[in-house]
Amino acid sequence: MQKKQTLLFFVRHGETEWNQKHRYQGQTDVPLNAKGRRQSRSTARRLAKLTFHAAYSSDLKRASQCAEIIAAPHKLQVKKLPALRERDFGELEGLTRAQAQRRSWWQSFEKSDAGMAPPAGESRYHLHRRVLKCMDQIIASHHGQNVLIVTHGGPIARMISAVLGMPTTRRAAMRLDNCSINLISIEGEQRRVLLLNDTAHIFPKAVIGTLAAAEDKAT
Repeated sequence: MQKKQTLLFFVRHGETEWNQKHRYQGQTDVPLNAKGRRQSRSTARRLAKLTFHAAYSSDLKRASQCAEIIAAPHKLQVKKLPALRERDFGELEGLTRAQAQRRSWWQSFEKSDAGMAPPAGESRYHLHRRVLKCMDQIIASHHGQNVLIVTHGGPIARMISAVLGMPTTRRAAMRLDNCSINLISIEGEQRRVLLLNDTAHIFPKAVIGTLAAAEDKAT
């Protein structure tokens, strides 16, 4: 019997004002800004010709707004799941990194390999378990289908880390830009990362030209 391929298209939400100001957002419900909406529309155009059988998002505005823009050409209703929320950063939310570093507990939080929870927040381990449980349910419901999942950097990094076999407690050493596309393939027991932080649809043409010139020079 031939194995059917399930494709999970993970998209990180578009930019918000707090992204722009480098503030911890966590589960604070910050909406997309104008740039974030433009990024979402660019992502929608990039994915418009694909077939999606279902669309999911975090129930936070920045993810659900982005998901609705991307899902619109496919006439899909977005299912909003609290389990796909970003990590709860507790007392860190709303702070910049510079402000966070002035907290008495910051050094312990930053150096903790186990991803200790900030005060009133959530540990990296708890986020990992929450996201993987949700993903298992989605995968079981959509065997052999293409699924759009718009969520946050933390949940996407956790899923990719699991596929790559990275330890639960280790911080994923990966960059996930706003509206990046990340693709995971599932065939039987085999899981592979096919795309990671793909932002070709939102790069300015000038940047792409610069990268192409650099590549030509190097070869």
